[in-house]
Order: sequence, then C-alpha cells, then structure tokens
Amino acid sequence: MKSAFGGKSKKAFTLIELLVVIAIIGILAAIVLVSLASARRKAQDAQVKSDITSMSQALEIVKVDRDLVSGGVYATVNDGATGNDRNIDRWREDGATAAPAKRLIVALPKHPISGQSYLILINANGYAILARLNPTNTYFCNIGGTTQQITDTLANAEAKCTP
Repeated sequence: MKSAFGGKSKKAFTLIELLVVIAIIGILAAIVLVSLASARRKAQDAQVKSDITSMSQALEIVKVDRDLVSGGVYATVNDGATGNDRNIDRWREDGATAAPAKRLIVALPKHPISGQSYLILINANGYAILARLNPTNTYFCNIGGTTQQITDTLANAEAKCTP
C-alpha cells in the first residue's frame, strides 16, 4: 500500500489504539490488586484463627496435665496469677516459674494485623482468647475450646467472650 506521498506506508498503532490498550491493562491491574488485598485479609484472619486454636490446645493440655478437670483453678496457668491477664509471657509445662521449665508455647504469637498480643482472659472458671478479625468490629473468640465470631464493639466483645 502506498501513502498519499507516494512512498510505502508504515504499519503502526494509532494513539487511540495505544490508549485503549493502556486503559485495559490499568483496569486489569486494579482488579488484581483488589483481589490480592482480599486474599491478604483472608490469610490474616486464617492466621488469627490458627493462633487462637493453638493457644486453646495448649491450655487444654495444661488443664489435663495439672488436673484442672477435677476442680483446679486455671489461674495457675500464668504462674499463680489471678484474675484476667492480657499478657501471658510464659505458660510452663510444670507450673514452675523458675527455669528450666519447659514452655507449652515457645513464644506467644502476635496478632498479624496489629502486632499486639492476643487478649487472653484466665480466671477460676476457665479461659477465653479474643482477637479482632479484619472487618471492623468483628472478633474471633475461643472460650474453653469453643469458638464463635462476634460482631460488636471491643467492650461488648470482651463481655461476651468471658469464661
């Protein structure tokens, strides 16, 4: 094909075609980023649930090992502490505070979103573990091995998640 000036025409994309392709790539990239953010939130929520389940299993082991089934007090889990405790830095296999007691959990996990410790409530009735999930005002609660999801304020979630 000859151009209007008598030479051969060059095959090239027009500016409109290039802009359309760039727009399509931009839209696809935005969709992928939104999907990745959603997948990240779901992964963080799964991590929270896994952490709480692991801590609950450790507390159930303590319950059996220390014969708390027949009337012992869960507060001994935290080296003799009583009442609610938000920062349990060590759970000992033998209940002792002195080294070299073995830990049931080498290091308590940190919340994947906030990096803070999980809320762990221990009293004579048992234990409860509470953590926020990604949606605002959505919490995951484990009371004595039974899990539930609570959608409420933090104060109300703490009140509902009590042993």
